[in-house]
Amino acid sequence: IYQIFKGEDFKDDKAVNLIMTRLKNHQNNQGLWSWWNKKEDTAHWMSAQVIRAFAMANNEGYKVDINLDRIIRYYFEKDDSPANINEKIDILQAISEWGKNKKLADIAYKIEKENNKLPIQQQLKLWEVIAQNGGTIDSERLKANLIESDKGGMFVSSDGSSWRNSSLLNTLAAYRVARHIPEMQKEVQSMIYYVLSSRKGSWNTYESAQVVSAMLKDMTDKKQANVQAM
Repeated sequence: IYQIFKGEDFKDDKAVNLIMTRLKNHQNNQGLWSWWNKKEDTAHWMSAQVIRAFAMANNEGYKVDINLDRIIRYYFEKDDSPANINEKIDILQAISEWGKNKKLADIAYKIEKENNKLPIQQQLKLWEVIAQNGGTIDSERLKANLIESDKGGMFVSSDGSSWRNSSLLNTLAAYRVARHIPEMQKEVQSMIYYVLSSRKGSWNTYESAQVVSAMLKDMTDKKQANVQAM
């Protein structure tokens, strides 16, 4: 990211391809990954991160060999899927990073219909899948979950104590959804302000990466637009 931001050529293609090969070689019979080596005790949260990483590589032009249809069939078209609802949503959200696919929006609608009392973190993930894949989100339902901070930004609170279920990650998810809704661009800017003003040396590496991944393009595009306007 630093090299791209500086306008320099990326020089680590060999390392990227090596990492992708190692990850592919550790894929288990479910098409996913465990924490250690090639084992069948799938770690669904970790697998979601690997799927997202492959999606990023694919979007940057790397050759990626991964059978997403196999994963979709295994987790969303079988009655005996080994994953619980939270794990399914994590996997679905990660697959959605690969590009628009109406089938994914339909799956998200179905999960939402069958589970009407989901925690806000999981609800936001489903809305993100729907928005990314051409579905419609009720902006008023999203706005109802936004809270104004004492510094003027807007955020989504958390109903958990883990760093995986935090106000920061919920706000980033809401931000990604709101970017698809034209009438919520004011709220988008307020969420950017909240996220940037909330950093006080307390983000871990994963949280920092999530912020950069979600917001860097918008912030750098605006910086470039301001430079051109001067």
